[in-house]
Amino acid sequence: MFETALPKLDSGQDSRKYILIAVIAVLTLIVLIGLYGAFSSHKEAPKAPGLPNAKRAGSPEFDAYAKDVAITNKEFFYAQNLLGGNQITAKGRLQNMGNKTIRGVEVKAYAVGFDGKVLIERLAVPIPKMRSEPLRPYETLPITVVINNAPDEGIVQDIKLELSGLILE
Repeated sequence: MFETALPKLDSGQDSRKYILIAVIAVLTLIVLIGLYGAFSSHKEAPKAPGLPNAKRAGSPEFDAYAKDVAITNKEFFYAQNLLGGNQITAKGRLQNMGNKTIRGVEVKAYAVGFDGKVLIERLAVPIPKMRSEPLRPYETLPITVVINNAPDEGIVQDIKLELSGLILE
């Protein structure tokens, strides 16, 4: 006698709503995790290339002794590597003309464009990587620095090889 009809629910439509809400929630969570990883400060700082604890230009120890270290007999070669890319090979002789022993040395080779800007550079560590024993006073060491993926030879005005860092005994 007092019967009322209840509206019939479409279970298929409700389940699609729940699936859509779940997909949106998962995508939002993925975006938030990505943003947190990109902007968080807990990331480890990248290691500085070269020798740790090396004295570089501007430090009194480097500036005082760098005048006693020379790179002579510099030669630069442009070639193609095995993958067909350009490669610069910089060779020279590192001379310790001072009275201290060098335990570590960094050498930088770089190509300069016609606008005076550095196009590409490579830092090499001949001591201790190429030679494990230190460079004693009045000794010389042949060095080679290879720059892969070098720019075309036509846009390079100059190639330089210079002392970048020292560790002295």
